[in-house]
Amino acid sequence: MIPILAPLVAFSLPAADPAPINIREALALSGAVRGGRIPFERDPVQEALARGTFSEPMENQGGWAAIQADKDGVFQNLRAAYVWATVEIPEAGAYLLNAKGNSAVYVNGVPRPGDVYSYGYFPLPVNLKKGRNTLLFFAGRGTLAASLTKAEKRAQLNPADPTLPDFLAGDGKTLLGALPVLNNTEKSLTGLTLAVTTEGGRTVISKLPAIPPMTARKMAFSLAPGTGTKLSLVLRGPKGETLDTAQLSVRTRKPAETHRKTFVSQIDGSVQYWAAVPATRPSNGNALALTLHGASVEAQGQADAYGPHEDVSLAAATNRRPYGFDWEDWGRADALEVLALAEGYFPHDPARVSLTGHSMGGHGTWSLASDELEGRDTPSAGQRIAARFIRARLERLGFQPAGDDGFFDRYTLEKTGVDLSASTAGYTRGTSETALVFGQDYAFFGGGEHDLTGEIVFVGAGQESELAGLDLKGKWALVVEKTRAGWEERQQRVQRLQAAGALGLLSAPDPAGKDAAERDAR
Repeated sequence: MIPILAPLVAFSLPAADPAPINIREALALSGAVRGGRIPFERDPVQEALARGTFSEPMENQGGWAAIQADKDGVFQNLRAAYVWATVEIPEAGAYLLNAKGNSAVYVNGVPRPGDVYSYGYFPLPVNLKKGRNTLLFFAGRGTLAASLTKAEKRAQLNPADPTLPDFLAGDGKTLLGALPVLNNTEKSLTGLTLAVTTEGGRTVISKLPAIPPMTARKMAFSLAPGTGTKLSLVLRGPKGETLDTAQLSVRTRKPAETHRKTFVSQIDGSVQYWAAVPATRPSNGNALALTLHGASVEAQGQADAYGPHEDVSLAAATNRRPYGFDWEDWGRADALEVLALAEGYFPHDPARVSLTGHSMGGHGTWSLASDELEGRDTPSAGQRIAARFIRARLERLGFQPAGDDGFFDRYTLEKTGVDLSASTAGYTRGTSETALVFGQDYAFFGGGEHDLTGEIVFVGAGQESELAGLDLKGKWALVVEKTRAGWEERQQRVQRLQAAGALGLLSAPDPAGKDAAERDAR
């Protein structure tokens, strides 16, 4: 029988929960794979699993040795190690596996995800049979702790892993949050709702998408600010029955203080957050800095490391959890997405946008903004430097080239631009005609050849409430942006104007916007 550490995360479970089954004895195969970041690991255990030849390990055979957990229930000194444990289950059914330090686990031969960085808030629903069950963990960072608890509910909330915004004093807008919901059954759960009541505020009910069997899914929900900071959550089934409840707390901040903002990521539709450090003197001439956190830090901790500045606003992104992707791949996309949001949130001078980072964020800063790579525009010398760097890495890792020119495929690039000699724009007021100069008075966004003439209708900032009652069919919509809108807001505005039948969108530049127009013209 193999026990484990008492649960290290908090669940909303009944008061009479059965005692956890703690895993304290196991077999370990240390040094099974080579450490470091390599694309394809040489892993004898994975090879045996893939070939169907893996058999139950035996002590002192094939490098497997007996190990014992310490007094806290933690297996120590596990580097690139597989850990094999068996556990006797008195009653078949759904259990919650609480494991820390493993990147993956095979439960009775079925692969499941792990908690590689030992956050301690990833309970995993697993289906166990009565009697003997097997667990095969991979622990690559030195320690492993695991326990099993009988799941007493069909579905439950995991309040240990929320994504929440801060309430801003005086702002009554509905906001977004997210929380994992566990499905402890062998069927998909549909028709669930999550009611969120804010202390001193109102209740907002969110419909939840389907949750696959025996897993957890982090669910987006809406919440409305109130007079207090406590949130009461009620998870209900398709018939309105209560499945689980939980309590959360949010901060209330002043708009001038460092605060968290949530958003729906365009990368994968998940709810993410970033932290804002506003300048103490808002101005269109201010600087804007994107700051990238180091390993084991999140956006809030990164933002809290900075004091307020009179003429500099800061935005801190989270790299998909504190460690994330080294600000590469998804991490790079996360950083650029938050930059676009911050550009629409803070008044600033587009010519004064900078990038900085700490530790792992320093690597990300070089990756995103190295002078040597010149932004990697296509085509450019910087792009060729980056390509040669990647080729050298692939060669060092033993990859074989598959392109028509070694590692490269050559192709013809069609580059489009504006034909200035054939492009004109202007407006008529009464009998007076005024011609506009491209790059000085206007910049063009879009493609194709157009010859469009129509009346101009002022629509403010282009919000839905400002379009009500306006006849825009076959007319130009004029927007004056006092602050630069973010990408998502601009897309929504274009969609609203298209639906209203507008001929096109004219966005009048403010003094800071002139530099942006000249840049786009170049």
